[in-house]
Amino acid sequence: MGDEGLTRDQAIRDLQALRAAGLIEETGHGRTRRYLAAGTAAQAERSVRAFDHQPAAPRPLRRRLT
Repeated sequence: MGDEGLTRDQAIRDLQALRAAGLIEETGHGRTRRYLAAGTAAQAERSVRAFDHQPAAPRPLRRRLT
């Protein structure tokens, strides 16, 4: 999946819209600028990460039929 059709201006508008909606926050400056999840997006990310790190439920033992 490429970004051939995405212009720099459109990318900036999209980032500004996400920031205005409270879904991302900026950190860093210039070339080191990054965008992190914020608000409800951050809550969703934390929920997924917490679920992913829970230990797996033990699997029931299967008896071999002979």
